[in-house]
Amino acid sequence: MRTLLALILTFATTSVAADPPPDVDLDELRRSLMESFETDPAYGDRPAFLAHLKRMIEHERHVLDVDERVAPLLGGNGILAARSTFDDLSDYFQACSEDSLTMLRSMGAIASLARDTNTLIYMDGRTVQRAMADLSLTPGLALPIENMRLFAYIPNPERAAADSSFQCDILAIFDTQYKHRFQKEVLDANLKIGTGELASVVDIFSEDPAEWEGYLVRGMISKSEERVGFMEVSGIGGEKRGLMGFMQKVLFFLPDAIDAMTLDSKGTMTTKALIDERIEGFEGMRKYQVHRIGEMAWEKE
Repeated sequence: MRTLLALILTFATTSVAADPPPDVDLDELRRSLMESFETDPAYGDRPAFLAHLKRMIEHERHVLDVDERVAPLLGGNGILAARSTFDDLSDYFQACSEDSLTMLRSMGAIASLARDTNTLIYMDGRTVQRAMADLSLTPGLALPIENMRLFAYIPNPERAAADSSFQCDILAIFDTQYKHRFQKEVLDANLKIGTGELASVVDIFSEDPAEWEGYLVRGMISKSEERVGFMEVSGIGGEKRGLMGFMQKVLFFLPDAIDAMTLDSKGTMTTKALIDERIEGFEGMRKYQVHRIGEMAWEKE
C-alpha cells in the first residue's frame, strides 16, 4: 500500500507534467494517508498538528534540481521534492506548540510523510530560525537550529522496504563548528555541533555561487508502535559542564558519544551513548515541548 501511495502521490503533486494511473481516486489515497495519522494514538488528539499534516500531504512538489555539490547529499537531482517555506514552518511550529508536542514526536510524523510519499522534504535553516523567532517559540530539547543552513528528510525506498520502522534519513548542514549551551533546567550539558564529516557546499537557497565548508550532521528517523526517534547519529558530540561532569560517569562525558535519542510509547526519552540516559515523563513536560519563550519562570530571568 505504501509503495502504491507513493507512486500515486508522485503523479498527483509534482509540477512536472504527467498523467496519473487510470482508475485511481487521488482524494481517497490522500484520505488513507491522513487516516493513518488520525488513528495513531500519538497524533490523533492533536487537531492543530493534524491540520498541518493535511496541508503537507497536499503540498506542491517538484523535481529536485540544485547545485551538483549539494544534490548527492540530498539523494540526487531528479527525485521528487518539497521545499518547506516560511509559512509552512510557521504553521508547523505553531501547531507543535498548540498541541504540546516535542520535536522528537513531531519530526517522526514528517519523516513518515517523506517515506510514504517518497518525497525529499527540505528547508533553509535560516528560514527555520526566522519562523521560530517570529513566533517567540523555543524548540525545547531538540537539535539546535542556530548556524544551521539546511535541513532535510531524505527518503530511502530500498531501506524502507526492508525495515518497516525506518522512516527516512536526515541531514543538517551547519556553517560553523560550535557548542550549543542548553538552559541548565532543560539539560545541564553542551552539544558539540560539527564533530564529524565536512563537505564543500554552496547555498542552494540563494544565487551566491561561493563555496564553503559545511559541517554535516547525519542520522535516520525510526518510528514504530514502541518508539520514535533519531538513530545512527553522527556529527554531534556532548559534554557535561564543570568538573563534576568530567568526574562522574554520566551522559556526554566524552565527545562524539551520542548515537541515538528516542521516545517510547510511555513518554520516556532515552539517549543512547557510552552510558544511556533516561528521562521519564519527558513527553509530558512543557520545558521539553515546543513552547513560547517565557512560559517557564526561569526563561524570564
